[in-house]
Parts: sequence; C-alpha cells; structure tokens
Amino acid sequence: MDIDPLPIGDILPCIDINDAGWGGSDVRKLLCPVCSGSYNHMEPSYLKDGGDNYDAKWGGRGDLTVVPMWGECGSKWEVCIGFHKGESFMFTRVSQSCKDQKNP
Repeated sequence: MDIDPLPIGDILPCIDINDAGWGGSDVRKLLCPVCSGSYNHMEPSYLKDGGDNYDAKWGGRGDLTVVPMWGECGSKWEVCIGFHKGESFMFTRVSQSCKDQKNP
C-alpha cells in the first residue's frame, strides 16, 4: 500500500474550543495545525477515489475528501475526511509550515 507522503495530524487541536462569536454556540473556528492562527482560507475541495482498494493513499481503503487550506500565517494544510469500512475519519495534513517561513 502506497501512502501519501504528507504526515497525518490530529484534527482536534484545529478546532477552537470557543464559539466563533456568531452563528450560535455550535459554530467553531478552524485553527492552523502549526501555530493555532485563526485566519485561514479554503480552496475548492476535491474527492480522491479510494476504489475500495487503498487508491486514495491515506491509509484507509475508501475515498478521501480533501479541503485545501492556507493560513495568513504562511501555512498550507488540508482538512481530510477518509472513509474506511463504514467509518469516517477526520485528520489534517500540513504541506507547508508557517514556522519554516519565520526562520531568521
């Protein structure tokens, strides 16, 4: 099985524990998985077909929905939802870290 080279990260640190301040108490902000910055932008999402055969290259056998994100901090990352054997899994993948950009 060939897996995408981007490491998988925990989604929970990317979900602000405080409400967004509008839209009711159930609305949360997404935070940068590197620096926890809250100014993040979405790009068009896409689906990688897993073909019930690990073809989506995320570690599971099913499809993978990817929402590319970029932060005003300089990070580029993805919010991913993968499907495997009747369950859905949510995680992040960082392709560019804002911390790498801030080195002197």
